[in-house]
Amino acid sequence: MNVSVGAYCGDDRPCIERIEARRAYAWPASQVSAQLQSGDECFVLRLDGCCVAYAFFQTVLDQSDLLLIVVDSDHRRHGLGNTLLTEAIKALATRGVVSVFLEVRESNTPAIALYDAMGFEVTGRRKGYYPMHGRESVTESYAAKGLAAKELREDALMMRYSIASL
Repeated sequence: MNVSVGAYCGDDRPCIERIEARRAYAWPASQVSAQLQSGDECFVLRLDGCCVAYAFFQTVLDQSDLLLIVVDSDHRRHGLGNTLLTEAIKALATRGVVSVFLEVRESNTPAIALYDAMGFEVTGRRKGYYPMHGRESVTESYAAKGLAAKELREDALMMRYSIASL
């Protein structure tokens, strides 16, 4: 099994669009397209030459925001997210980036575990930042209390990674 991480190239686009369309809380195709054309950083992890994970970053001066990191559902729980994020941060460091920031749904425990293991630190919380649509069990329990699904919101944890700790 050959794993490599590199910059996005046009050949990766169909794979990224396919993976993105399959995930919960997927970005609209227009947003993915705009991000790929923005000039911001996109790193791709390839397994035996095939794209199975990607990460979008937006960098301003010496700070970078991780906008999105996705590992194809068929390839999760094998350390690929850690490999992708580690290699992307190393590449950003060579460009002078000293801090990486991100926001993550409070309920996204696998992502939070990855970020914690890598040394990201929680720096804050955005109350009610994400909508909770599509969560049937939560929606049903709130509906029983007389609340509309559109009222359901989830907090975002704000996290920071200092590249000096790499």
